Amino acid sequence: MTAQSAGLEQRARELLAAEYKAAGRVYLGDALAIRAIVAALAAAPAADGVPESEWRWYGLAAHFMCAADCLFHMATEVGGYMVSTVGDLRLREKDGSRGVRQEIGCGRTYETFVFTTTGTRCDCGCGMPEINLSEIDSEGANNPVDARANHMAMCAKYAAAPKPQGEG
Repeated sequence: MTAQSAGLEQRARELLAAEYKAAGRVYLGDALAIRAIVAALAAAPAADGVPESEWRWYGLAAHFMCAADCLFHMATEVGGYMVSTVGDLRLREKDGSRGVRQEIGCGRTYETFVFTTTGTRCDCGCGMPEINLSEIDSEGANNPVDARANHMAMCAKYAAAPKPQGEG
């Protein structure tokens, strides 16, 4: 293991430790999530790409027609890409209460999608970029810790990616 990959693995473990602590968990051996973060961080060149300080975070979901019924959502603009994660879908009952958790897709209760942006902003005033509705990458999860790890890994991956063609 090189010094760089050891440093990346330590950073990934620290990110996951903070998530597990927030979720009230003790077990930190989530090897798959650590590997995903390490791979994405290792793929990001140090001098190129979009630095994390330039990522734009939004308090709204950027995709999924039932996003208003998802208790979990993250949306991050990274260069010419929008990374959107939604999950913990609980459709409203007739009395207005939240129902039980439902799958958001086949075998998953959370999903992260990546879209290219169009170069224009939504005209509702929220400030989010408009997206091309065909996702270019995705990853499913079944808990919020893995969903957040997937989201951060996709942000790192696309921060290092070339700007998409046609993006303004």
